[in-house]
Amino acid sequence: TRMRQKKEEMLKSEHLICPRIKKRLDLLVTESRKWSASWDGDKKFAVKQGTRVVIVDLEAMTCSCRVFELTGIPCEHAIAAIYDRRHQVVDYVSDFYKREKYLATYQHA
Repeated sequence: TRMRQKKEEMLKSEHLICPRIKKRLDLLVTESRKWSASWDGDKKFAVKQGTRVVIVDLEAMTCSCRVFELTGIPCEHAIAAIYDRRHQVVDYVSDFYKREKYLATYQHA
């Protein structure tokens, strides 16, 4: 029953990513507003909050906090850099959290 419900929920949803990941991203977007990103002119960003500096590489999908590469979900620092480039956060989420993979998981309900 749970498998069928999850599949039906996603079919009704208009989001490109899983519902749980969407909620998490929404919280991270709010947290990212505390950070300011500065592009180095090449591939990386220095993302700052007060005296704390974190390095983000959007091409490699990495951050010096390591959350981005460990989870496949952009951390608040990466989101600040993504917004600085005026890109969409969803484009940087791992494919494993996207709609197609989610529906494939629940196809055998």
